[in-house]
Amino acid sequence: MLAPVLAHPYFFLIISTVLFPYITYQLTTILFYRTVRSKAILKTPPTIPYWVPGLFHTIGLAFGGSAYFGKLMYESRLEKRRQANERQPRIW
Repeated sequence: MLAPVLAHPYFFLIISTVLFPYITYQLTTILFYRTVRSKAILKTPPTIPYWVPGLFHTIGLAFGGSAYFGKLMYESRLEKRRQANERQPRIW
């Protein structure tokens, strides 16, 4: 039943165009948050997650650069607030 689908000449191309960007985004997101949460003194700035390797953030900048930067700044503020809340002891 799956044999004709798997034997299709464009099967790998179709699957890779969907799966490869998704996996890239998931891996870069994990690396981003791992760098942000690092306690190292001299850490490098985190690379923002992206979908397409090689093009990195070109797509986001080409289609609405101001909205893209606004989203990045908003997410950065949320992450800083979350980190600040983790550092403060809760007194009830």
